[in-house]
Amino acid sequence: MIEPHMVVGFAGLAFLLIAWIDELIDLIKKQKGRLDTRFAVPYILGSVLLLIYSIMINSVIFIILKVVVIILAVVSLYYSIKIRKNKRK
Repeated sequence: MIEPHMVVGFAGLAFLLIAWIDELIDLIKKQKGRLDTRFAVPYILGSVLLLIYSIMINSVIFIILKVVVIILAVVSLYYSIKIRKNKRK
């Protein structure tokens, strides 16, 4: 049986992932390099540390969230850098 706090946690997880995925799709479609590396690199590093913490405390919701968000942030950063390089040519 799923406990009420898990439902709230998974709902929050879903909203955060929807926001990130929508942002990534927008970035790729519009070819606008909006993700600043001064934001992305510390964000990714912080997310990796929070993933380690989530594993240490065995928090399934935050483990899922951090894994997916790290992947989305890395992909977003990659496309942002690629778009900026293409615009300079």
